[in-house]
Amino acid sequence: MFIPTETDSAYLFYCNDDNSICNAITRVGYYINGNSEAFSCKLVNPSNKDIKCSKIAIESNCDINTIGKIFFKGESDQIKPFLCIDHNSNGDIEVELKENAGDYLVGYSDNNIYGINMNEYVVVTIKKNSVELKYEYDNSKYIYVDKTNNNRIIKKGEECPEINNSMIEYSCKNGICKS
Repeated sequence: MFIPTETDSAYLFYCNDDNSICNAITRVGYYINGNSEAFSCKLVNPSNKDIKCSKIAIESNCDINTIGKIFFKGESDQIKPFLCIDHNSNGDIEVELKENAGDYLVGYSDNNIYGINMNEYVVVTIKKNSVELKYEYDNSKYIYVDKTNNNRIIKKGEECPEINNSMIEYSCKNGICKS
């Protein structure tokens, strides 16, 4: 068995609690294993959509240099994973990884795993143990983001933000967006 390290990438599998069923990771994103290990999974071969993963050093905070990355915070017995969503004049924007957290728009930073360029954003789905690129947003999709709610994507049927100018429209292709 080969386990991804910080210097060598490999395929990553997630197994259920009794290890009887294991599924290969097939999406670009971050995957958490407990409170001490995290893996980044990137597209290494676009022609066959080959995803390989590497163990990563876990960031210690959210700032302009860690946008799009996982970090842990809290006291030793209450450590929780978060995603650094973006940074603006009001400070850092972060979201806790928890069950059904939702879809968010993440800003650009150097060396991001999503393959985005400056002035591009990416749609991710945040869950308890993962942050995955959401490819389903394509050319026909316009999304609306609630800037007052940590860049959460507004879904059809949800209420609009009450504060003026807090909702922004983006055009997306395969989960990569521009305003």
